[in-house]
Amino acid sequence: MPDLRFEDRLIPPGIFDGRTQALFAMFANVLSDVDIQTAMERQPSEEPIEVLPLVMAEKSIGEFIDVEGSPEPAIRTLIENAFPLHEAKGTDPGVLSALDAFGLKAEIEQWYDQTPVGSPHTHNILINTDQDIFGEGELWSIRAVRQSKAVIETMKRKSQTSEFRLGVEITGPTFVAVAAQVHHEFLILPEAV
Repeated sequence: MPDLRFEDRLIPPGIFDGRTQALFAMFANVLSDVDIQTAMERQPSEEPIEVLPLVMAEKSIGEFIDVEGSPEPAIRTLIENAFPLHEAKGTDPGVLSALDAFGLKAEIEQWYDQTPVGSPHTHNILINTDQDIFGEGELWSIRAVRQSKAVIETMKRKSQTSEFRLGVEITGPTFVAVAAQVHHEFLILPEAV
């Protein structure tokens, strides 16, 4: 623990009497119980995990976090980019950068870029991942879907409706299987949240 005594030579002699000395002694005694290192603001990567909820509240990023908690690296990235994220709210680049904090790659297709042209003020968001962001053994677990929706709802323009699509990025050898079916269409969707 660092020495928290006040330097006597820094105090003007006109006010350095018994009362001032007693006041400074009391401050030194109170501060000796506080770990000043924990209270110091630092880079998000250096913050102790116990302090992260306080920093999240300070940076107003609680709305990005899943109700069951979010991955620590993503929280640290959100803290580090809190001001640019708040500034970019309501924009497509804001949505993309917030999803990127969770390791999710996304593409946004506006209503006027769709074929056929979609309803005004709507967009499709295709989110791809190649990692299990929550470590649950599934690329698209219910928590991952809920987290993605929370980030999109937080960052998108409030007057805009989003259609949410999920994808998986696979690197490495890919094998194709063919099955003969007549007039069948397959649609794979995650379980309802």
